[in-house]
Amino acid sequence: MNMTALIFISMLILAAARAQGQIPSRAPGAVLPPDRAGEIATVIAASANGVTTARAPGIRVELRGIYVLDGLLWFVVRVRNTSVFDWHATPMRFSIRDRHTWRRRARQELSLSTILRREPFLVSSDSSVFLCYALAPRLPAKNQCLILDYTERSGSRHLSLSLSSKQLLKAKKLEQDLNGSFRVPTD
Repeated sequence: MNMTALIFISMLILAAARAQGQIPSRAPGAVLPPDRAGEIATVIAASANGVTTARAPGIRVELRGIYVLDGLLWFVVRVRNTSVFDWHATPMRFSIRDRHTWRRRARQELSLSTILRREPFLVSSDSSVFLCYALAPRLPAKNQCLILDYTERSGSRHLSLSLSSKQLLKAKKLEQDLNGSFRVPTD
């Protein structure tokens, strides 16, 4: 078999796995598997815990909550645009960076990939939207932090949220009831 045939076969296998819902699609605006759409709606509807904010002129990003559901770490972010211009966003970047950078040293950064995301790339003027992300659970080391970067596609507004491992450990766990709905367990 030549290389072209191997690539073609691997693309067919990947397309079949996506069609069966085994691998989530990464395309913006892609249709999520039905079971995951319910999880996203549940995570967005959960009560806010530990709001952290970042601001730029006319735009505000709030981390509304961090949750654990089905072994995934979920982030709910609210974006509020109060300017007269629409916000055309790039996909949010998640990375683990060193908390302090030293002169003449390379900055150590580890990019994290999202497993699921619900993120509209347009926030109209005078409106707000909710974004939802699911990542594999990973805690930064002692001198590191998790960075959420959200930037404008063709502009200079850049928003960044920094989370320590202590903040990530305060994530709320969501559990499924007998009737199939998710809730925050009470102690």
